[in-house]
Amino acid sequence: MEKLTRLPQLRDKDWLFEQYWIKKRSMREISHELKCAESRVYVFMDKFGISRREIGESLIGKKKSMEHRMNLSDAARNRWRGKNNPNWKGGFGRKTIQVRFNYDYEIWRGQIKRKYNFHCANCGKDLSGKCKCCGQPRFGYVHHIKSVEDFPELVVDINNGILYCYSCHRDKHN
Repeated sequence: MEKLTRLPQLRDKDWLFEQYWIKKRSMREISHELKCAESRVYVFMDKFGISRREIGESLIGKKKSMEHRMNLSDAARNRWRGKNNPNWKGGFGRKTIQVRFNYDYEIWRGQIKRKYNFHCANCGKDLSGKCKCCGQPRFGYVHHIKSVEDFPELVVDINNGILYCYSCHRDKHN
């Protein structure tokens, strides 16, 4: 058993509370000053009923070195890229996005809207003009019947499009 005279500061509840909560020192810093194990500081804090700070709270105001910040940035930057992304589908995503910014795609969307006379193909809701309650333009969702990823050759095929209102389009995807 450890001698009681060896760590008199550690046995002082007020001193320990002041170091940890008021001066915002970590248990590691306190243990280095007293030249004892960090676990000893933890045991005495537990014995005195001194609650511990949350991890995020204990890091507030602590300076990180430039090297440490750069390492954090590099890790975060590359964390979800490419195959590491949970939404990875084998590299198809970029192709479908590029298609949607094509001029032919814009023409195709207009053709589909005119084909269905600006009415939802599912419920028949009128998608032309503005909403009566809020005055915002109504928005129709032009939807591919056969997916772009599976059938890239049918991206701008007039027979591969259908017009939905918001709720029908949401129901189709859910």
